[in-house]
Amino acid sequence: MDQQMSGNPERWSECRRTILLVEDEAFVRDVAAEVLLAAGYWVLAAANAMEAVRIYDLEHGRIDLLFSDVRLPGETGLALAKRLRRKHPGLRVLLATGYGELMGAHPDGDECLAKPFSSAQLLGRVRQILGEATGIGSGVASPHFAEGSSGGLGQSLCV
Repeated sequence: MDQQMSGNPERWSECRRTILLVEDEAFVRDVAAEVLLAAGYWVLAAANAMEAVRIYDLEHGRIDLLFSDVRLPGETGLALAKRLRRKHPGLRVLLATGYGELMGAHPDGDECLAKPFSSAQLLGRVRQILGEATGIGSGVASPHFAEGSSGGLGQSLCV
């Protein structure tokens, strides 16, 4: 289980939303988590669906958004979303894929983000799905990076 947090732990009570990030490629997972953390989100990260379900259960369903790769080892991101929605029907989902054939409409109307994507594309989609304002003055917490982080927010998140 790879729970990602940075900055002052006392500030996490100020975070607006919790995102469960599921990505099997460590680099992509780490960079996406860094971008989301910098925008003020609480990020819980998992490398596969089994870890994600364990985190979800530990959090008692207090997840505002599932952000998952479509292709994961074992259970797919689509199957994971369906499984978590049986527990919490209102769960919002953002899927990501580098495979064009998987970009079409999904049965539950889930959004899909094409890889590679920029930090601006990721944050724009997350804010849209969560119904948040975008742009300056939107109430986003200031960036907090883990020690030694480069903070490359303008870089592509996927390779």
